[in-house]
Amino acid sequence: MPKIKHTKSELKNQRDDLYRYERFLPTLELKKQQLQIEVRKLNAALEASRAEEAGLRAELDGWVRIFAEPFELDAMLRLKEVRRGAGNIAGVAIPIFQEAVFERAPLDLFQTPPWLDDGLVMLERLGSLKAARAIMETQERLLSE
Repeated sequence: MPKIKHTKSELKNQRDDLYRYERFLPTLELKKQQLQIEVRKLNAALEASRAEEAGLRAELDGWVRIFAEPFELDAMLRLKEVRRGAGNIAGVAIPIFQEAVFERAPLDLFQTPPWLDDGLVMLERLGSLKAARAIMETQERLLSE
């Protein structure tokens, strides 16, 4: 432990430090509380997203045989871009999910099976959920730092 100097200038420095701590400590504690609240909300949203994805996957179980048909879904649907915004929580810049944009190939209704539209919608929902969850995980990582 360092020795304490018993001089007037050291006393003044200690008083200045004390004043600074008393002034800024409540602000820092408030920021810490806000970050903790946001991390809890984010964890709840992540759990909800995982539950929704599990529900979608349960719905997709009925589609497994249909998706096993020799059909190129990769050519029909692809993720074009994930649109993000910027947000600020307690001074931390975070990305915010806006939407996932998918590109569909033009379909010939006479040559494609009737289930294809519903299947592509289901895959779009699943892809959008995955993109949103990836951004939420990035938010969680940034807020936890």
